[in-house]
This record gives sequence, structure tokens and C-alpha cells, in this order.
Amino acid sequence: MHLNGNFKVNASRQQVWQRITNPGLMAACIPGCESIEQIDAATYQAVVAVGVGVVKAKFNLLVEVVEENPPFEVLSKTSGLEGGRTSTLTAENRVWLTELDDGTRVDYESEVSITGRLGKFGLGIMRKHVEKMSAKFAVNFQSGILEQGSPAEFSAIDEKVESENLATTSGQAYAQKIEEDSTNTSVSTQNALLWPKTVDEAVAVLSNTSGSQPLAGGATLIAMRNAGLIDVKQYVSLERVDGIQGITIQPDGSIRIGAMTRHRDTAACENLTGNLVVLRQAAGSIASMPVRNMGTMGGSLANADPAADYLAALTCVDASVEIVGPSGTRSIGINEFITDWYETVLGHGEIITAVILPPSCDGYSSYRKVARVSGDYAVASCAISTSAEKTIRIAIGGCGPSPIRLKHAEFSLGRGNFSDNEIDSYSGQLTRLADPVDDVRGSAEYRRNLIPQLVRDAFAGLEKNRGI
Repeated sequence: MHLNGNFKVNASRQQVWQRITNPGLMAACIPGCESIEQIDAATYQAVVAVGVGVVKAKFNLLVEVVEENPPFEVLSKTSGLEGGRTSTLTAENRVWLTELDDGTRVDYESEVSITGRLGKFGLGIMRKHVEKMSAKFAVNFQSGILEQGSPAEFSAIDEKVESENLATTSGQAYAQKIEEDSTNTSVSTQNALLWPKTVDEAVAVLSNTSGSQPLAGGATLIAMRNAGLIDVKQYVSLERVDGIQGITIQPDGSIRIGAMTRHRDTAACENLTGNLVVLRQAAGSIASMPVRNMGTMGGSLANADPAADYLAALTCVDASVEIVGPSGTRSIGINEFITDWYETVLGHGEIITAVILPPSCDGYSSYRKVARVSGDYAVASCAISTSAEKTIRIAIGGCGPSPIRLKHAEFSLGRGNFSDNEIDSYSGQLTRLADPVDDVRGSAEYRRNLIPQLVRDAFAGLEKNRGI
């Protein structure tokens, strides 16, 4: 994959040249760089940690300067193996400097190849991640040249900060018993699988035991393990945890869906009516019956796959996610829950305990997706939800790290009847916001072309429901 870009630095070309030929500074600007060792004037080694969602890797890289043309251009090549030798990375790099009246423009390009388990994860996703790292490098490098920070500050990995362990006494005791006595009769540890019975116990184990991963339905996580994408020392099953199953109506009319509620149960829930029918339709669109019998809403959300069916549906009904961790309970809107490709706000030791929906009301809602075959992940999807007050909410899934919505445009559409031109203008705005990937299911361009059709289909269903 080819990466390129440029940025401006308020420094002379000679000053910039001195910096880009400093291996220590250059490596320290790489997001995730943990260590750097110079071998000679033209070669150095670096250890760089990368991660996309639950997929983590650490590369031992060798960077060699192939050619220098001071103070204009540097050519280099990078090669390395992941620690477990399951992925390889190679890159040919070029950096060149152009003197401006008020500084220097730094241009860079790199031809990057990633094979092995990270290649299996999807070159489209890896391209997005490498582009993100490239952008962070540019910011760090500008700061380094302007001496606005130390190299140590640039090398900090953008990981979620592990919060101080504030789990309850019962949870701490549970975790301690696991550490002290692996034969504890209340917990099965066979096949590195733990079975906590309360949320506090689950949080305590995840907070205090390294290499642990919460296990909900397991459909995605086990498949990723079998494909060699993740390495988990032990799973913390949420199957027997009290209070995180089932669908209930709260006193204020809101609907609580426990994180361990199976897709089949969501699809069959008669309390999801009117503007919330879209959730039932999304759940019924997931994979096959065996998967719907096993998979859970919490597991799907935690994985944050952009092509997953729930995300667009939850976004268009303004759902919120209930999270419990070492610091207690918090609730966050679905729009803020996903932070990047396969990344969420979940911190160390935190688990999803429920999804909260607003009270159902009379209205229309529908979920539609385009897939290669029935039951496959969506190439692109569209969820629409309306109410008697003429509010219209539409979310597009599979065309970016998180579903796409245009709340200000929705407000205008919801004020009355809408013309074909208004719908086309609206879908055009959504298309411009899209940031899809190329993968085996379709190209980024194909996904963009699907958005207007999905939007038109959504409005056609709305008009039919209104009897127009």
C-alpha cells in the first residue's frame, strides 16, 4: 500500500535536514515506538507496538538509510518481524524537503507491505491504521523540529489510560482467590476459562489478571483466535454473570437490553415496537440461526466491527451504552462509544453491561443492508427511525469506523414532506462524509455508490408506511 503526504515546518531547510537525519528523533516520533538503538551512522533498530482493536503486535524493525542527498532528500528502507514471527513488514521510504519563503515543506511517501496475521486482518483496515500512524508521525515530527516537546513525549503510545483499581471488596477477593488457588471450586479454570458470577467479580479479574479477555457470545473472538489474529492467555466468560441478560422496560419507559442478551431474543422482542423495530430487524439480519443463538449484543458492540448490523440501528435510535469498570458505572451515547476502527472507549477492566434505548413511540423504522450473500457482514447498511413528531433519523453503516449521521440535515427533513432533490442532496452529504475501506466484500468506491441507493430505499419505505 502506498502512503504519502506533506506538512510545513517553520524552520529552515538546513535545520529540518539535521533533524530528519537524526535516527533517535525520527524513531521517537513514530507512534508506538518503545525503544531505539543506533547500530551505525546509517542503520538503527526500533521496537514499535501497533494495535487495531483487540489485535496487538510488536515489531522489531531495522531501518537502513539507503541514500542521502543533503539537504534535499533521504531514501531508506524498513524491514521487520513481529515478535512471534507471524507478521512481516517491509517499506521503502522517501522524504524530501522543499524550501519555502516562510519555512520548509516536508514531503514523504512510503510503499508498505504487511503480511502474516495482520495482513489477514484486512489490508483496508491496516491501510487506515498506517495512515493514522503516518498523520501522528507528522504531528510529532513538527513538534520535534520546533522543540516543543521531548522525544520521550512523542514516543508515548495512544493507549487508553489504565484506571486505578477501585473494584469492590467482593470483586477483589474473587480475583485474589483465583491467583492464590487455581483449584477454587467456585470457578472453573480449565482451558484458561474463568466463570465469574457477578459484575464485580468479572471487573476485578479483568483488572488484576494480565492477558485476560472478556468472552460474551464468542462468535467473533474465537474466530479471531483460530485465525491467529489474537493471543489471549485466559478468557473471562460473562455467561453466568447476574443481571446482564434479558430485555426489560424501565420505570421511565426506556428499554434496557442486557449485554448478554442473545441476538435471537432481540429479534423476537415484542417490546421493540414503532421506532424501535429497526433493532429487531438488525438482530434478525445477523449471520445465521446458530450465530444468532450464540451471539450477544454486548459482544458485538465491544468488537466494534464497522460492518456489524447493530451499530447503524443503535445509532439511529440514539441508544446509550452502560459500562462498568474499576472506577464504577458510566453511561455513554452510542455516537461517542466508538472512537476509531475497531476501537471503543472501553478502558482496562471495563465491560459492557447493557444498552439503553429511549422509550418506544409510534413511528416507522427499518433496517436494510447490502451483502454478498444472505447472512454475511454488510457491505453497507442503512437504518431509519421516525416518530409521530416527524423526527427522522438515518444512520449509514459499513462506510467508516462508525455509523454516519447528519443530525442538522435530519432536522430539516423532518419538518415536512421532502422532495427528490432534498433526498439526493442529503444522501450526497452522507456520501461525502464516508470513509470506507477496500476489502474482499467491495471497494471503497462501491460502498460510496451504495449510500444514495440505501437512502432512497429508506425514504421509499417511509413514504409507503405513511400511505403517500
